[in-house]
Amino acid sequence: MMRWLGMMAVTAGLALGACGSSEKKKDDGPTFSDRAPEEALVGRWTDGSNTISFEPGGSYRWEEARSCGAPPCPATVQTGKWSLRNGKIYIDHSEGGDEIVEFGFMDQQTGLSLTSAKQSKSWSLRKQ
Repeated sequence: MMRWLGMMAVTAGLALGACGSSEKKKDDGPTFSDRAPEEALVGRWTDGSNTISFEPGGSYRWEEARSCGAPPCPATVQTGKWSLRNGKIYIDHSEGGDEIVEFGFMDQQTGLSLTSAKQSKSWSLRKQ
């Protein structure tokens, strides 16, 4: 009788173990976590003709290549200070004047869209 009870316990244990899933939990890979806009903006962004560098200390450099007949084409360079307030980039140009630029991130903060009402222009840039 004891032998029979022991065999039943082993059989029940094997049966219960077989009912569990043999598949391992699927790993979805690393998850992306947004950085704060102040951190994500820092770096060099370009669309081919515009290159903008936002420095951690609040300075910026914006180079805009102008089209011409044969390269190298001349570039316009603006420098100054930038800051974030109320979800917008406030730019203080070294040459004078200021500008408010609306922005948004794309593709896990590797893309940046900028819109300037003052210049009536928009840009779509990629992080370098």
